[in-house]
Amino acid sequence: MRQYKKYLENNYTKATVDIYFKDVTIFNNFLGDREITRTIINEFKIYLMEERKVSIRTVSSYFAILRNYFKFKGIDVKVPEIKYIIRDIYYGKELTTKEINRILAAAKEKNERDYLLILLLVTTGMRVSEGLSLTTDHLKKRWIEVTCKGKTRSVILAPAVKNKLKVYIENNNIEGPVFVSRLTKKAISRGRVIDFVKKYGQKAKVKREKCFPHNFRHAYTISEIEAGTDLQTIAENLGHKGIETLEIYKRRSLEERKKKAKKISKKYL
Repeated sequence: MRQYKKYLENNYTKATVDIYFKDVTIFNNFLGDREITRTIINEFKIYLMEERKVSIRTVSSYFAILRNYFKFKGIDVKVPEIKYIIRDIYYGKELTTKEINRILAAAKEKNERDYLLILLLVTTGMRVSEGLSLTTDHLKKRWIEVTCKGKTRSVILAPAVKNKLKVYIENNNIEGPVFVSRLTKKAISRGRVIDFVKKYGQKAKVKREKCFPHNFRHAYTISEIEAGTDLQTIAENLGHKGIETLEIYKRRSLEERKKKAKKISKKYL
């Protein structure tokens, strides 16, 4: 397990390492001294659902991690992909453009660092962990190479956003991580971001249930779909393995367009 943990630390974020290591440990404790077989995998699925009371979606996540672990260990036992219906748990919690602009204005008034991080997230679709990993060296290149969950992708920054970040870095003599604590000079934590997004959301009079950092990634996705970008390209931009989760946004976009079309038609019918 030491070698596997080292492999994870070299390829994934700390949060992902913790999740992968924890789930593999749960599997190994369940396995005990038995040989890994397809039957054992099926028994593990039953154990997760009946004993640990997890959802089928969580089982799917466990099995994805096991596939990663088995590949690393060279274990030739197939771990099936668990199919499940993706439910749109964020429906009704979308941030509107006006709400995002109000949050940005509230942040800009209090803290330029917080404002720029939110601006980065909503204009690129980067995850919070990816945004916090941004360094001054990244901004010297034409695009940013982001690695998350073992996959690397290129993220393009809009020139106006990139220039704002460069000015901020120069004015504050920053070298290394861009979004740092003024006291420790170390990168701020994910928890800190969650806190200030809620704070600025409250000041901007945005519903509390809408004010979480990952919602800026959702807003970016919706903007891309509304702009007509195909789902495969969006999936690549976001670092998704497939387009299944994006189908939700496409359906939602179509539903909203139908509502608008119906509203417009009423003027003439």
